[in-house]
Amino acid sequence: MSISASFNPNDFQRLIENHGYNAYWSKAIVCECLENGQPDMHCEYCQGKGWRYLPREHVKLVSTSFTGKQELIVPGLKEPGTVYVTPEIEIIMGYYDKIEFYEIDARHSQVIKMGIEETTATFRPINDLNFVLAGDYVYTETVDFIVTADKHHLKWINPETKPKKGTKISILYLTSPEYLVVDMNHELRSTRVSKGTVNPYTAKMPNQYQLRRIDFVYGHTVNAKREEIKIAESEGLSYD
Repeated sequence: MSISASFNPNDFQRLIENHGYNAYWSKAIVCECLENGQPDMHCEYCQGKGWRYLPREHVKLVSTSFTGKQELIVPGLKEPGTVYVTPEIEIIMGYYDKIEFYEIDARHSQVIKMGIEETTATFRPINDLNFVLAGDYVYTETVDFIVTADKHHLKWINPETKPKKGTKISILYLTSPEYLVVDMNHELRSTRVSKGTVNPYTAKMPNQYQLRRIDFVYGHTVNAKREEIKIAESEGLSYD
């Protein structure tokens, strides 16, 4: 006697819709500077990354495993910041697509530099600022500085405490984590549906993807946000 399992794609879809994370999805498109497999390191659009991004879309997806540590598994070594996700059935992602979990807070620390009136850009948007330090001096938000509208700079409002141009400043802040699609674990994913139907058929199931947190992607440059004004998401491409 053989035993078989039949999954209902509609049930899977309802699971994602009812219990999935809300996220932003940006499709990756190869930059026109790419030649012989190598991007132009001086490209004004992709800054040598080789990829540009289409305006983001809202998606829902479920996470099958979050991990922030290395552990040896059967297929190999699982890197830090890896997550496996399954989006809605109609979503087809590609390599280097970006996923931002905007409902989740992640703590991030980095060094920025003081300019004339404001600092250089932070790597990620600032959702909540925890700590700002230069040397042994701790600065206070709304007293010494404010966070700019784009959430990527600190603008000084207190001339008495303003650091000199070029001063390095350590900051700690909360931001939404962002991931890159690095592998397609179940791109060919389907199931045989026989329950409740006279004629059994093969139905497509939602794809599963492996993501890696951008902070942990090897070779990724911290504080890589462009200082120049970029095209608005509603109007065209983004490049950072």
